[in-house]
Amino acid sequence: MKVTRARLQQGLVRVHVTQRVGAGDVDLRRVEVATPSGEVVELTALRWGEFVGTVRAEAGTLRIVGVDQALNHSATVVELEKELP
Repeated sequence: MKVTRARLQQGLVRVHVTQRVGAGDVDLRRVEVATPSGEVVELTALRWGEFVGTVRAEAGTLRIVGVDQALNHSATVVELEKELP
């Protein structure tokens, strides 16, 4: 997973999620990001197991949730800093 400041767009953060498993085991179905303001954004699928999106967030906590084909989910919390790359 990679979280970076969006270039040329102040106040936006780009989130890129890639499922890291063997080629036959990719089953990530959906990825959602909850922003510090409470907004929930569903990321766009680029291909099986890879998602990308841009969300509005200056500072605070992003909660990133991935859901697989069996509706199991996994969550990751990312603390945004003023000096995010």
